[in-house]
Amino acid sequence: EPFPVYAVPGWDSLPLGGIAHVRDDLLHLLVGRVKFDASLGGDEPFAGWFAGATTSRDGGRSWSDVTGEIRLYPMWTEFYGTSNPFPRADGRLIWSVIGTKGRDLEWMSGVSTTGPEDLDFTPPVVIAADPAKNFADTDLIRVDGDRFIAVIREMTEREGWIAFSDDEARTWHG
Repeated sequence: EPFPVYAVPGWDSLPLGGIAHVRDDLLHLLVGRVKFDASLGGDEPFAGWFAGATTSRDGGRSWSDVTGEIRLYPMWTEFYGTSNPFPRADGRLIWSVIGTKGRDLEWMSGVSTTGPEDLDFTPPVVIAADPAKNFADTDLIRVDGDRFIAVIREMTEREGWIAFSDDEARTWHG
């Protein structure tokens, strides 16, 4: 039977990036909650924002308590990308992560890493940022060994962007 994994009364609760299948005995789920306020306007009129994570070690039959807030950007942090995470040669996991400098403005695209067991997120390596643009919804594609392509939706001009990494998402170009 279906059951709620995450719900907070008075908030709209949602997944922030899908279930990460690290191993058969280790699933991570990035979750969030927002307070919708139509009077604020904008693409995402939220008065409150929270990102955290929960873990399952039994194939999703039960989940841990949600972590404290994961804040990798000044205001909002959102994990994005159905392909998250990717293992790196040193054993760390690469996660696509987007965030803002203010309420629904100056969205930036980047990556962060964690250990496979711990959700010890590093500060993001920024892929794309520009105060006049909103780089959001980013997915990663591993194309060959250390090489990655980031596919990024820019929300101001409604454009698609791509960037490349040749060193397991440590640096980006293009």
